[in-house]
Amino acid sequence: HLTFQNKEILIVPTKDQNLTDLEKAITLCDQLSTNDILLIHVVGGRMDHTLGSIRVLRKFYQPKRILRIQTESQTLEMIKADPADKTDKRVQLKGKKRDYCGLMAFPDASISTRGLTYDVTHFHLEFGLSESICNSFQQTDATVTIHSGEALLIYPNS
Repeated sequence: HLTFQNKEILIVPTKDQNLTDLEKAITLCDQLSTNDILLIHVVGGRMDHTLGSIRVLRKFYQPKRILRIQTESQTLEMIKADPADKTDKRVQLKGKKRDYCGLMAFPDASISTRGLTYDVTHFHLEFGLSESICNSFQQTDATVTIHSGEALLIYPNS
């Protein structure tokens, strides 16, 4: 333990060099049975670190645990349909009219949206070929439904 600005900080040494420090931190949170992990200050600067941070959203995705990256203005979250129960995953979003949001294939998905400027129905996202970039809120509430596959959801901080 270390004390910094009157706060106790837990230091957990981990020698495994096959994982990044961020991956080690997420693994520790999972060992502690954390329900919600919010990652801040993990994008920007070096592109390899930024892309690595975004990829952990997929690598460490768990349907019963929330894992998000928050930047100054937006939140990134992996959404994934559950093929086992064949149920669509629905995400409710809040924002201001004209706030930007996007959906990117991670690596592919079928999605529907409601409440966005460019709503889609069973739209096929495919990595590098078809994305929903630079969409925006048409109203203050929006719904994203993923029917199959996996996608990266980018939405405004609330």
